[in-house]
Amino acid sequence: QRSIVFPQGEWIYMFDESKTYGGGVKTVDVPLNEFPAFIRKGAIFPMADLESDWTVVRVYPTKGENKFGLYEEGKKGSMLSYSMSNDAKSLALRSTETDRSLLFRVAGVTAPTSVGANLAKADSLAQLKTMTTGYFIDADGALWIAAKNAAAGVDVSVLW
Repeated sequence: QRSIVFPQGEWIYMFDESKTYGGGVKTVDVPLNEFPAFIRKGAIFPMADLESDWTVVRVYPTKGENKFGLYEEGKKGSMLSYSMSNDAKSLALRSTETDRSLLFRVAGVTAPTSVGANLAKADSLAQLKTMTTGYFIDADGALWIAAKNAAAGVDVSVLW
């Protein structure tokens, strides 16, 4: 167990997204094989997929907008962003031009009624990673959206 001081807001445990914490001092059970890592609700959190050439963009949307500048040494970088409607029934995911292959992972949502224009649904995450574009919903309910070629940028709408 650890005592952790959380700033105001909603914080999601990175290793088990069903565990959330509000602001204040909380006692948290942290297994010995994990470290206490928390992501603020509303964040955009890109990270490399060490098993492939994808950049996984973890999105924890809240109503409104958020942006994240993704920069690389010697390169121009790109801007990742989302916009969620006030009724939480639509989400727009965007990226400016990038040489990266982007794999968006949207957490904390229900199964969508529509993902992008004509995006194919994959049967597994492994299959999605072989596709140029598409989407997949995993067992935890996270929505994955692939954009293998994001050289012209990405603009995907999701509806619930």
